[in-house]
Amino acid sequence: MKVVSLTMYTPSRLILINIDALRPDMFEQALLDNAIPNLARLVGGPNIDKGLKFAPASTAPSITFCSQASIITGAHPKDHGITGNQYFDRLGRISGEPRHYAFDAGGHRLALDDALNVFRNALADRALSPEVETIYETAKKHGLSSTVVFHMFARGADHWIKPGMDDWREFFSFGESFGISSEKYDRRMVDETIRHLREGARPDLLHLYFWGLDHDSHTHGPLIQYPYLTDTVDPLIGDLIRELEALDMMDDSLFVIFSDHGQIEVPSESQYCLQLAFPPLDIGLGHVFKALKRDVLNVPGETGMDTVLSMNGALSHVYVRRKLGRWKTPARFDKDVMPVAAAFWEGATIGKYFSPLYNALNMILVRDCEQGGWDTPFLAYTPGGCVPVEEYLADRPAIQSLDGINRLSHLAGVNSGDLLLLSNIEEGYYFAFPYKGIHGSLHPQDSLSMLSYSLPGGTEEQIRQLQGRIGGAIEARCKRENDRYVNIADIHTGLMAAMGWAA
Repeated sequence: MKVVSLTMYTPSRLILINIDALRPDMFEQALLDNAIPNLARLVGGPNIDKGLKFAPASTAPSITFCSQASIITGAHPKDHGITGNQYFDRLGRISGEPRHYAFDAGGHRLALDDALNVFRNALADRALSPEVETIYETAKKHGLSSTVVFHMFARGADHWIKPGMDDWREFFSFGESFGISSEKYDRRMVDETIRHLREGARPDLLHLYFWGLDHDSHTHGPLIQYPYLTDTVDPLIGDLIRELEALDMMDDSLFVIFSDHGQIEVPSESQYCLQLAFPPLDIGLGHVFKALKRDVLNVPGETGMDTVLSMNGALSHVYVRRKLGRWKTPARFDKDVMPVAAAFWEGATIGKYFSPLYNALNMILVRDCEQGGWDTPFLAYTPGGCVPVEEYLADRPAIQSLDGINRLSHLAGVNSGDLLLLSNIEEGYYFAFPYKGIHGSLHPQDSLSMLSYSLPGGTEEQIRQLQGRIGGAIEARCKRENDRYVNIADIHTGLMAAMGWAA
């Protein structure tokens, strides 16, 4: 008679391998081609025999700081408060005064301080809502230690290894291939991890963040992901594996390999880039706000503006202050919000105010926070009236969207705009400087991420148990939340289930 074990298996260590922007199709093809032997060893080959895999949807917007916050908290953007790489803190929760934040250096505004202060002064950690708990805080409650390497969020971790100024200079200076060596940056990250372990650290939760693939994909286009994964990331994973083996840290470790979003190829010509250009150049999208007699934020540190545009790849928040009012008071829907929506509709349909806007937008979303509060959901603007987003998308099948309804619902919070502008990504339009790869939209190509949980040293029974617990927990959460598609917030759900931390 077969004996069934009633003991719940729990891994002794979590190792998170976070590869920014890696598309699941690139990962799966590299596995099929036997081109990533080290990653293949961890997951058990193309069929993920050592665990289970998903292709989750990213957040809306599908962009780094927003999605990474969901990964480490399990919360949706409206709850953790990081609604993009750029967003406006209208209530002044971080600094005490309303302020725009640009963790990605601010585009045309050149707001470099925020990007530096993410690591120098833990700015992203401070921006996270205190009402959500990070995976490191949860681990500490269970008596486990955490080390975070080069990631932007580390609240609650015992050790945070940050990129130093030399690392930033290598990544952002003017030198080889415009000065940016993604391989050197990721190599430094892995070297720092190994140094930390050799100095005696044995974290129960180890989180490594590979940023270089995303950067090269922006610069050269998404097809660069395959060679970067095979020639750079996988050999570095091999170095990590050898070190873990030497320190007897491989057995009983659950590896979670994932990305935060994908990327989509776009034209790098300036006519596809929707920008508030930096003075004294042409004011770009500023023409729309100028026609409305609205003062839009366009230089770092400006405080007298009554409109803010926060650009996040293929999605932008627009925050509108009521005339003669304060940012903490919701704008008037009919008199403040709707005129802005109407102006952008005219720009997108007939080229009014700024001719490059013609055909450049997929959707203009609005919400009435004056009546419904800061969690009010978005509706799609049309000249004939506002309609539910699902109705708008159903009438426009050319707009490709991955679980867009749920993702937009999970975005609608206090740090989201009064309006959302979604670019016509199918035709190559986006809110940024010229790139060859972009993300931020609802389109499947930049929304789909990759996720695998694997136990390379586990028995068949241990792997079977984890597959059941992780898969069951994620399925149950998706069903509770409007029967939605699997989301990157579920990475956290799976971790909680694997460790027995779920309520």
